[in-house]
Amino acid sequence: MKHASIAHFAPIVFGLTVLASGCASEQRETKSATAETTSTRPTDTNKALVRKSFEDVWAKHDPESARKYFAADLVNHAAIPSAQGAEGMVTIAKKIQKAFPDITMSIERITADEDLVVVSVVFEGTQTQTLEFQKPIEATNKHVRLTQVHTYRVKEGRIVESWMVMDKLDMMTQLGQKL
Repeated sequence: MKHASIAHFAPIVFGLTVLASGCASEQRETKSATAETTSTRPTDTNKALVRKSFEDVWAKHDPESARKYFAADLVNHAAIPSAQGAEGMVTIAKKIQKAFPDITMSIERITADEDLVVVSVVFEGTQTQTLEFQKPIEATNKHVRLTQVHTYRVKEGRIVESWMVMDKLDMMTQLGQKL
C-alpha cells in the first residue's frame, strides 16, 4: 500500500510525530536517483547530504555515521527530549535497526526548497527483536511496509532540524498490536 498525502494527524511513535495518509495524487511518486549530484546549487547540495545520510545510516546499517550528517545540537521535533542531537539520532537508529535487522529505507522522492529537504521513504522490515522506545513492543516477527515523510533543515553542511511523519495505526496493525 502506497501512502503519500497527509489525511490526519495521529499519536507519536518511535518518539516521532505520526500522520495517516492516502491521497491518489501521491501515487505519482517517482524514484529518485541514487547518484549524488555535482551541482553547486545549495538545494542540490542539501539533497545530496540527506540522500547520503540515508545511504550510510540506513542502507549500510551504520547508525554511528549519523554524527557526520546531523548537528550535535539537532532539534528533532519528532523525538522525545532525551533523543535530541546527533547522539539522539544514533540512539534512534540503533534501536530501530536492532528491532528490524533487515530494515530498508528506500527513498521514493526527494525535493528541496532553500534550506529544507523533504524525503518520502518506504520503511520496510521484520520486527525480530523488542522495539525499545517509551512503550516497548515485544518482537512480533511480522513484516511491515510503511511510507514516511522526513523534513530536514540544513545549515552549513549539517542537518540542524528534523521532522518525521508516518501512519502509526498502519504500523501497529501490521505488527498485530491492539490499540
